[in-house]
Amino acid sequence: MGCTVSDLERLIARLEKAAEGSTELDTDICCALYDIDPELGRRWNEHFDPGWQGGTLDTRFLTYWRSFTRNLDAALTLVPDVGDWTITQRTRHPYQGKWLFEATVWDARSQGFAPSAPLAVCIAALRARIVS
Repeated sequence: MGCTVSDLERLIARLEKAAEGSTELDTDICCALYDIDPELGRRWNEHFDPGWQGGTLDTRFLTYWRSFTRNLDAALTLVPDVGDWTITQRTRHPYQGKWLFEATVWDARSQGFAPSAPLAVCIAALRARIVS
């Protein structure tokens, strides 16, 4: 196993296309960064329910899984310890009222643009892991 640069780039491309965060994206981030079998992640997605008691899941997976793409605090745990980071809310189309979030980790090579702050931070944090 192990996550390669091309794996991270494919994951970043999926995040950039996402209109919103999801359990599936959160699980894929967890599996990629913490070297967890993606099959375990698929089983988690199939049974995702806070009250689910059917069967067992790897405790390592449960230790690392967070709502990275939907929760800003969780997304910030992905930011590597490389220095400064910023999150800026920008108008994408001033007359259409749509917002765009820009996150930068470390430098301009690690930017993320998305419709939500957590998604933007996920993108920037994963890019920072590639360039650092």
